[in-house]
This record gives sequence, C-alpha cells and structure tokens, in this order.
Amino acid sequence: MREISPELLVLVDAAEMNIPPGEFRVVVPEDIDDVAFGTHALPLRLLIDYVRPHAGRILFIGIQPEQIDLEAGLSPAVKRGAQRLASLIKAEEFEKIKEFIPEKDGNGK
Repeated sequence: MREISPELLVLVDAAEMNIPPGEFRVVVPEDIDDVAFGTHALPLRLLIDYVRPHAGRILFIGIQPEQIDLEAGLSPAVKRGAQRLASLIKAEEFEKIKEFIPEKDGNGK
C-alpha cells in the first residue's frame, strides 16, 4: 500500500444497512460508525485511518448480506449484487452507486 500510493482505494465489505440483500451503498467516513460491518476484529474506522495517508481518495462500499455466517457463502442475491458492483467499479462509474443514508428510509439517495 505504501509503495503503490493509489490515487483511489476502493474498499468493499459486507455491511448491515437494512436494505435488500445484494444492494450496495457508498458509506462516507462520517457514517462508518452507523453501519455494522461483517465479522472483522479490526474496526473499519481504524483500517481507514491507517491507509488514509497512503491513498489519494478512499471509497468504502458496503454490500448488504443476506446473512452473516462465514460457512453459508454468498447468497444468489449477494452474488448478483457483487457482480453488478464489480462492473460499476471496473467501468469507473462510481457516480451510479447510491450513498448510504443512516436511519432515514434505508434506501440511500
């Protein structure tokens, strides 16, 4: 990471956002604490704070899991959502990804 110093770092993780499984949202840094992420021992805010000096811009995208069970694997809805998200990232169409809005209507912008 330090050697590469990317202009844009995209982080994607399972995130409980109360939206349909497989849907995804950009989560801005101010809202990170309003979202429950996967089963990681390291809080996401610490990871972002650690990599921030080494990346021009950090974009965090949460994808709503159907269930958080490491043995279950990806559900079909989440797999389809991940494929849609990968296509948008590959095409650099970040503006097409809705932003997460905490506790509003659960549907993002």
